[in-house]
Amino acid sequence: MLAFDIIGFHVTGLSYEWTNPAADIAVPIGLLAFWAYFVAWPGRQAGDWVIAEMFLALALFTSISAIAPPGQYAAVAFKRPLFDTWAAAVDSSLGVNVSTWAAWTSAHPRLLKVLLYAYMSLLGQFFLPLLVLGAWYRNRERLWEFAFHFHVCSAITVACLAIWPVSEPLFHYGFKPSFNADHYVEQFTAVYSGALTIVNSDNMEGLVSLPSFHAAGALMVTWALRQSRFWLAILIPVNAALIAATVMTGIHYVADLIGTAIMCALSLWLYRRFAARWIDPFPPV
Repeated sequence: MLAFDIIGFHVTGLSYEWTNPAADIAVPIGLLAFWAYFVAWPGRQAGDWVIAEMFLALALFTSISAIAPPGQYAAVAFKRPLFDTWAAAVDSSLGVNVSTWAAWTSAHPRLLKVLLYAYMSLLGQFFLPLLVLGAWYRNRERLWEFAFHFHVCSAITVACLAIWPVSEPLFHYGFKPSFNADHYVEQFTAVYSGALTIVNSDNMEGLVSLPSFHAAGALMVTWALRQSRFWLAILIPVNAALIAATVMTGIHYVADLIGTAIMCALSLWLYRRFAARWIDPFPPV
């Protein structure tokens, strides 16, 4: 992903303005320091080894979370023809018009508030599997499965944006979504037109539409904690609302969710086919 960022920025003429590199680098380095400490002194119980791996997974998570977002700007800056007409055609074949759904949702403010809260909960949810599976359940197998899906889906979404870019439905249908999408519109339009050439680390926006990384994130978090009825009782309704919010508020096509389902199925197949055998459910001796 870092190589894609460097090459993509060079090819498209973009430059990156890193506002606070010291702080951004200090976080993964600090997490790696905790990892090294717990590797050297893992504790008396066998399950304590997972604490070290939890800090390693957190370091990888914070690293890819800093590297992937600029890649979205490079992907849009390739200026490939937008596939919105295709996405809208898929929706139409299903009898769906998300602009109509968004108008209906806006007319029900209480429902809209629930959907907004669910949608905005994803960032906090991403830390749940990393912390709960590491510090609570000491389940290294599930921990690394979640880390695998997060990295793979991050890469796939940026690749899809570069090859088959899809904007939000508001561009195609010409309506105002229930979410405030002004910053997205400003960023996507400026990058795609070539007006924005300097990407500021403090002013970035999620530009991926197909597949929806929000929907994918909701699925991977819920899947990672599937062993716990307690967490499933919380996550299933919250993430069902989150996924519904992606289309009910008009920020995604239903086609985006179909793409998300395909991406998640592919990531699961790749994990089981190539990665699962390398992850011993028991701590190393």
